[in-house]
Amino acid sequence: MGKKKKHANHDSGLHFERNVSTSERIISVLSGSWLLYNALFRKEKSVTKALTGGYLLFRGATGYCIGYNLGQGSLLSKGVDLVTHPVKTVKDAIA
Repeated sequence: MGKKKKHANHDSGLHFERNVSTSERIISVLSGSWLLYNALFRKEKSVTKALTGGYLLFRGATGYCIGYNLGQGSLLSKGVDLVTHPVKTVKDAIA
């Protein structure tokens, strides 16, 4: 029998905990693609649109949102349902 090659496990050290729902990821990829396309292929180029589009593509691809970790993420990690009971649960989570 032939020898099986062992693949080295290269760890880049970057770990992004998923904190974005599937529907948000889809919307982020679609919006990011549109923004990036418009920023790069229109007569008037836009660095702001390109950076925003790139970030949204990153967000959609990884499922990680930096903004959620800065504020809203702390509420989500406490199990807050912002859609069904936004006001009551946010007040309860903060208290």
